[in-house]
Amino acid sequence: MARPDLTRLRRSLMAWNTPGAGAMLLILLYTTAYFGDPGLPGANPSEPLGWWGWFDQGQYLRSARAFARLDLSADAHWYPPGYALMGAPFVRWSPAHPFVLVNVACLLACFAGYLSFARRAGVASRVAAPLFVACVGLTPGMMRQWTVPWNTSPAAALTWLLLAAVAAHREGTRRPGLSAFAVGALAAAIPLCRPSDAVVAGLCVLAGGTTRTWRRDIGWIGLGAAGPLLSYAVLHGLIYGPAPSAYMIVSGEVGFSLHAWGWKAVTLLLDPAPWYAEGGGLLQRAPYLALVPAGMAFAAFRPSREAGPLRLLAAAVAVHVVLYVSYVDLVPSGMWRFLNVHYFKWAIPAGGLLAWVALREAWRGTPGRVAILGSILLTGVTLVPVPVAPDAPARMLVFSGPRPRFEDVYFAPLDLQDRLGPMRNIADMRVIPAPEGLRLLAIRRDFAGGERLEGWPAPLRYAAAIRFGWPGWLRHRSH
Repeated sequence: MARPDLTRLRRSLMAWNTPGAGAMLLILLYTTAYFGDPGLPGANPSEPLGWWGWFDQGQYLRSARAFARLDLSADAHWYPPGYALMGAPFVRWSPAHPFVLVNVACLLACFAGYLSFARRAGVASRVAAPLFVACVGLTPGMMRQWTVPWNTSPAAALTWLLLAAVAAHREGTRRPGLSAFAVGALAAAIPLCRPSDAVVAGLCVLAGGTTRTWRRDIGWIGLGAAGPLLSYAVLHGLIYGPAPSAYMIVSGEVGFSLHAWGWKAVTLLLDPAPWYAEGGGLLQRAPYLALVPAGMAFAAFRPSREAGPLRLLAAAVAVHVVLYVSYVDLVPSGMWRFLNVHYFKWAIPAGGLLAWVALREAWRGTPGRVAILGSILLTGVTLVPVPVAPDAPARMLVFSGPRPRFEDVYFAPLDLQDRLGPMRNIADMRVIPAPEGLRLLAIRRDFAGGERLEGWPAPLRYAAAIRFGWPGWLRHRSH
């Protein structure tokens, strides 16, 4: 029997275009997920509008249609205009699917930025491409965050392109002015799609503008940012005039809160079951994210050429997680039911890259193994409800009675009175049905005692206690 020509096989494998294969696989996975999505318009006769009947998606379509007919009336445009403008050219071509090509383009742009950044962080494309495909296309529920129209799709693409541009600029290019200009333009384009993501964009601008040639860089970054920002200002003026949009007003009322941030992080990322009695933490769908702290530790403490970009990535992920965990309207009951996991669209593949770095360091020696062990032990933190006295601060109230329907209470304008005054559903707390009746979870401040909710008896009151054990994301699986 002839022996196989291993040299020829190895050359064939090396010649295989990994980024190209990854892009084709992403398109295939996207197409399969898109036409198999239960919210696809026209797929379900009982709900023919599909996701266009949902609030967010309905607003995007309405705005895109208005832009297509040059209608700049304020009541036709709820969200910032970036995403709707992208879909407007396709409204006449495909009225029911105007964002499908936009989303594919955003996904591929995200992939390209990811590969470019990873290469400068010391991770070759033959590794980074499968990583991205696995994180986005093979992790349960993640591809749906791309098929359903959301403004986080262009925001994610712009974020990865921005990270790649900053890494390239800091590494040094033949045209440093052009690379600094790109940093400014990409950073300024992000708020046109998603204003809250400007926090990460600002961090990237800071990183791109703190080089040895910072005086020149700042000028080019500002010049690059001027175009998108001025365009946004002009468009806002034409639509809303000098007043803030309704979206800006409502978002400001809901807002962000760092109160009980650690408790909220545990329920969102690890295991919400003790409190919300449903749903699942992010790590229950993407367990590889348990290695992210180890990857961050390497980026922070290991001086090496590739640690610079990884340090930027670790800082951007940390800022993003702090920002969205503190977002009042992001709670575990909506993470999968309403697909709010899309807030982490760009950060999930970033977590995959940091997890790979942690595994690579573990392969190289003991420090990496210790970091991974510490990272996994960190995810063993659990916060459990413990009864507290009537006058003690409480994180959760349990009202006994018949279990109401989810739709009747989750978005209901319910007000609770305690010793410090009223607490409103959504803005200050979350009301969810539970097997025993009704649960109220404090978000913006703890319950202060003396709580009264019309039509319900006095509640049982619970605070949070720390426990350590087997990681909750391994103990329970989300559905």
